[in-house]
Amino acid sequence: MFSPACPFTPEESLSLDGPPDVMVSITGRTFQYHQGSGYYSLQSHPEVLAAACQATLRYGISSGISRNTLTAPPVFDVERKAAAVLGMNRAYYCSTELSTNRTLLETLLGTFDHIFIDEAANRSLFDAIKILKGITTPPVRFAHRDANDLKTQLDKTLRPKQRPLVLTDGVFFSHGTIAPLDEYDVVLAEYGDAAVFVDDSHGFGILGGYARGTLEFFDFPPRRANRTLQVSEGLLSDSAFFSPSKSIMPQTPVRYYFSAMLGHAVGGYGGVLPGSETFVQRIIERSIDESEPPPTPMVAATVKGLELVFEQTDLRSHLKNNSQLLRKKLRGLGIEVGETPLPIVTFQLGSSYNMRRIQRTLAREGILISYFPRLPGLGPDGTLHLTVFATHTPEHLDRLAEALKNEL
Repeated sequence: MFSPACPFTPEESLSLDGPPDVMVSITGRTFQYHQGSGYYSLQSHPEVLAAACQATLRYGISSGISRNTLTAPPVFDVERKAAAVLGMNRAYYCSTELSTNRTLLETLLGTFDHIFIDEAANRSLFDAIKILKGITTPPVRFAHRDANDLKTQLDKTLRPKQRPLVLTDGVFFSHGTIAPLDEYDVVLAEYGDAAVFVDDSHGFGILGGYARGTLEFFDFPPRRANRTLQVSEGLLSDSAFFSPSKSIMPQTPVRYYFSAMLGHAVGGYGGVLPGSETFVQRIIERSIDESEPPPTPMVAATVKGLELVFEQTDLRSHLKNNSQLLRKKLRGLGIEVGETPLPIVTFQLGSSYNMRRIQRTLAREGILISYFPRLPGLGPDGTLHLTVFATHTPEHLDRLAEALKNEL
């Protein structure tokens, strides 16, 4: 992320000379890399690159026609694979994060009266609301990860029998935190026909026993989300949605929906909306995404990325171990970091000036970390931000810890 603390010119800071990995080249210099969201280094994995090359030779660069008219077979491969790993019937593949979230919101029109959104939610959720047709009231923001403030905003906004839809990231990348879905569930149980929409960009492929994402992290099987009830003659009801049962989260009538992005842990492109057969059929019928599908080579790479994440458990084990090891090393330096299974660590070291200085110094020593300035929920001085990959070695983490130690 370019910031005033970045040691490069704006043009140089955008000149990544190779794929993101634990070591990268920028302007002819090699750096140890702790930025971005390539958690498994799949953006440079030889099998992923080979899949993209083979698809290019067979299918060309793109289909040259809208997603809902004709498309190359790898698109359907992504949909089948994503549905299978989530234990769901079907999935729909979209071109971008924005089109994925917009499509899901379009599908849910008529099932809610007011939208409530975490103030620190990612930009695509806010943008999807802005271009959503049929919405006459602006979304209501609530304080970041604050179930009490969510309740306050619900009580201030809703009239009797009105239905809330809560929008949130599953994992907040900039903050290195997880949405407290269990707390939201308790709050929303008091309101009729409430629902939660989770953008699981950074949870899918990372969280949960089988890496299925934030819902699974809370022991909520993803297959119980993104469902409708089918009524007579094959028609779909706008108001009768499946109400999931939960294990850790209490039994409530709260409905859950989620989108999964494929450009981070999976190392691919676009986003996917999995669900029941009737729910995905509704998505197709209501979809307004007339853009071309993602470039065919990227689609084929995405299929391979899904296979590697969900079929090679050693990758996930390495990432988990590295996440724990990084936290242990930082705590050994006296740095307070949260206890989560995320491969993202954020912490504050003094003022914004000091943290920018640390970022610059580490960059001069050949280690790239991020500094995020003031954002909702981060405080006035912002935060330092580290990402660890499955492919980092203990020696990489030792070097990072030693460089930070020298700046304390």
